[in-house]
Amino acid sequence: MPLQNGETIARITSHLYEGIFSFDDWCLGLEGIREALKGAYFYQCTVDVPALRVVSSLVSAEIPLELTAEYEQQHFAQDPRIPHLLALPIGSVFLDQDAIAPMTMAHSAVYRDFLLPHGYRHSLAVPLHGDGAFRQIFGIMRTTQQKSFGAADREFIGRLVPHLTRAARLRARSGDLTRNATFCSPILQALPQGVMVLNADCRIEMANPVAKALMHPGGADFPQAPLINEGGYLRCAHAPSHTRLLQLVAQACGLPQQGRDPLVRVGLLQLPLTPSTPPVAPDPDAAQALEAAQARLSLTVMPFHPDPVLAVVHPPSPPCVLVLIGGPGKNTPQYSAHTMAEMLGLTPTEARLALLLARGGTVKEFGVAEGVSWHTARTHAKNLLRKTGCKRQVELIRLIQTLFFG
Repeated sequence: MPLQNGETIARITSHLYEGIFSFDDWCLGLEGIREALKGAYFYQCTVDVPALRVVSSLVSAEIPLELTAEYEQQHFAQDPRIPHLLALPIGSVFLDQDAIAPMTMAHSAVYRDFLLPHGYRHSLAVPLHGDGAFRQIFGIMRTTQQKSFGAADREFIGRLVPHLTRAARLRARSGDLTRNATFCSPILQALPQGVMVLNADCRIEMANPVAKALMHPGGADFPQAPLINEGGYLRCAHAPSHTRLLQLVAQACGLPQQGRDPLVRVGLLQLPLTPSTPPVAPDPDAAQALEAAQARLSLTVMPFHPDPVLAVVHPPSPPCVLVLIGGPGKNTPQYSAHTMAEMLGLTPTEARLALLLARGGTVKEFGVAEGVSWHTARTHAKNLLRKTGCKRQVELIRLIQTLFFG
């Protein structure tokens, strides 16, 4: 089928516009572009421009996730194509052979150590949309055995660019609405406990007012900020605690970690409020300083389960975690089953079971109270473990008690 075939353009355009609210159709549209341009794979990414890092990406199904992760974590910041793509006007067509000198490619570690060893060489890309802080880029790669992209390829993608950029912009707006509906639940926002949603890189997707106060020096009840919002990414002021936080976030996201049980998805971090050593003196002020220094926050990190209907439109990428923050000396409120269900993505029945178990009850007692068989009650318990990421019932009880009873 020739590149100029109107049916190809019409089919791809249809998928792109339907993809504004359908993840599958969006993928079909991008895959249609790849196929029409005879590319080896497509790659779409959203870039945090000030930090020069990828915050989310979508790649052809044939490409191993490990390869994508290697590029984003080890090569992206040094990729000579990226400065061009961040500077070009939205909708411009980028061909690497036109923008990058052969000598630059030969000396680039991205081409020499990553792309060429994996059999890839030629790239075509288009900046789709951006707001200054973030920019979304779409690209196609060809192998070393194929010819570079030429005038016919530029003409074809040029006919698609108005539709591609408009659909991408509308899809991004749809994604913003989805994230607001997912992360900015009134229940999460109104909780007296600090709540955050982080992605796998500790980027803050949502923080309720209590959590925001904890990240502000002198805010909340604490003289120093134990948690730092560093360019939109969460960092603990206490360095060893931050290392532990990164481990817990990776664990909750299900990322492989050497020597750790992949089934354990929930973790607890005790965070010192003040990293400095307090003075030792007999006066009341010194005693108060010592008490403040010994106080600790508790951070519970667990998998975040978005609304399953919204996730069909915009699947979370990368996966996210829910962080609940408990302060020292505070009375943790007694949450209802409805609140627990909203926070943890449980059914009302599963939330009632969780509360009963946390208060010392048993699955058998729950079955009697609900008027269901022991087998049915046990099924609810299994679903509860799966949704909270807990491996054993004792772990689930400890989690619920930590989250909801202080």
